[in-house]
Amino acid sequence: MNILEWEEQLNHRILDIALWHALIDVFEKASFHKSGKLPDWRYLVFVGPTGNKQSRRVVYGVPQGSVLGPILWDLAYDEVLKIGLPPGCFLICYADDTLLVTTGQDIERAIYMATIGAQIFMRAVEKLGLTIATEKTEIVAFTGRRRRGAIPA
Repeated sequence: MNILEWEEQLNHRILDIALWHALIDVFEKASFHKSGKLPDWRYLVFVGPTGNKQSRRVVYGVPQGSVLGPILWDLAYDEVLKIGLPPGCFLICYADDTLLVTTGQDIERAIYMATIGAQIFMRAVEKLGLTIATEKTEIVAFTGRRRRGAIPA
């Protein structure tokens, strides 16, 4: 499953929470920790067409190609990786691609567990305000050599 245009969708409120949890030890040593709030880092600062410094408030998204992009993605998406999946289900991730692996005694059981696991996964992704690119999503069944057959509809 692929997350559709995550760079534009990633909610900065979620990043605030993820940063707070991921960097709590650093924050405890910093002076702004006493206020209980993160500094407002959600401004994009750039040089405008006239050569003057400009800033713009950013609430959603991460600039594509940004050096912070992968770090911010990891911090936010870590919540998805912590979800409780049914026995026999687990996630493998690479960048914004996620593989839901499901095992079962037979194909029907594997499909049943994959359906439950996918529903749990999709809810966690939607909770982050992200969208799954269904057009890039595939289902592949691997079976033993002696148990060939079509995946039931």
